[in-house]
Amino acid sequence: MKRAERAAADDPRVVRFIEAAESYCELVEGGSSVDARTFIERCLNLLLQLISYAMELPEGSGNLGAERLSHEEYRAVVELIEGKLKDGYRHYWMVFEPWQPETPKPICGSIPDDLADIWRDLKRGLVAAKSGALANAVWEWRFSFETHWGAYHATHAIRPLFGLLYGENAISDPRS
Repeated sequence: MKRAERAAADDPRVVRFIEAAESYCELVEGGSSVDARTFIERCLNLLLQLISYAMELPEGSGNLGAERLSHEEYRAVVELIEGKLKDGYRHYWMVFEPWQPETPKPICGSIPDDLADIWRDLKRGLVAAKSGALANAVWEWRFSFETHWGAYHATHAIRPLFGLLYGENAISDPRS
C-alpha cells in the first residue's frame, strides 16, 4: 500500500466519512425496506453528517480517474427514491443563487435528483477506494463536495427534507 493510501486509511476523518457515505449509499440503494418518513429522517441525518465530515476531509491533490457510474445505475436510484416519496412531495421551489445582482428567481428542484446525484458522487469514490485508490477518492470527495454534491444537491435538499418531517406538509409518522 502506498504511503498516501496508508495515511488516508489511518485518518479518522476519512474513516468517519467513508462510514457515513456507505450508510447513505446503502440507504438509497435499499430504501424500499423502510417507510417514507424513516427514509427521509435517515437521509436528512446522513446528509448533515456527510456535510460535516466532508468539511473535515484532508485536502490533497489527485484525480479519481475512475469510471463514472452509468446513467442506467443513476436512473435506477432515482426511481427507488421516487418510490419512497408521494407524487406531490418530489419537487420543491427554491432560489438557486441568492446572491444574484438582479432579483433572484425561484426554480424547481427535485429531491430524487438531489439524493441520486449525491449517491453518484459518493458511490464513485467508494468504488475507487475499494480498488486501491483511496487517496484519490478522498481528493475527489472533497472536490465534488465543494463544487457539486455539497454545494448544490445536499444543501438544497436539506430544507425540503426538513419540511417533509416537520413542516405543515409533513409526512405522518407511522409510529403514531
